[in-house]
Amino acid sequence: MVKGGGVTPVAPVLETLQAIVPARWFGMLGRFSGGGGIQAGEYAFGRGENPQQVLMRLQQGDVYHRRVSFPEGLTVREIATRLAAGGWEQAETFLADKGLAQRLGLPHTSLEGFLFPETYFYRRDDTLMGLVARMVKKSRAVLDEE
Repeated sequence: MVKGGGVTPVAPVLETLQAIVPARWFGMLGRFSGGGGIQAGEYAFGRGENPQQVLMRLQQGDVYHRRVSFPEGLTVREIATRLAAGGWEQAETFLADKGLAQRLGLPHTSLEGFLFPETYFYRRDDTLMGLVARMVKKSRAVLDEE
């Protein structure tokens, strides 16, 4: 979505993407809804959503979440390859960083065995460091339970 834009500048974009029609009606709906501003982010709208539903999702910040899955048994290199294929181009060099494990509070120089296998959901603007930190945090939580 257009960062810093309100309903009026976003409406033509939504009309072009066929999420709403027509743009001027959507702009008026936004002005008269009294529901507040809209949240920036990446959204996925279904064909059956009406303009009120689209507006409510924009106001609530109901952004699209991408997902990446890591089955049990993958090595750090395999995880990096999977992340790179999913659009995190810097993943292979990032995860090979010898100081990363220590920056994440691990007593080792490698992340091997500390990236919890699971499906993770993330937003377009999330960082690779944030995702890796979540994987380590989940691993620690599971290990602490054991």
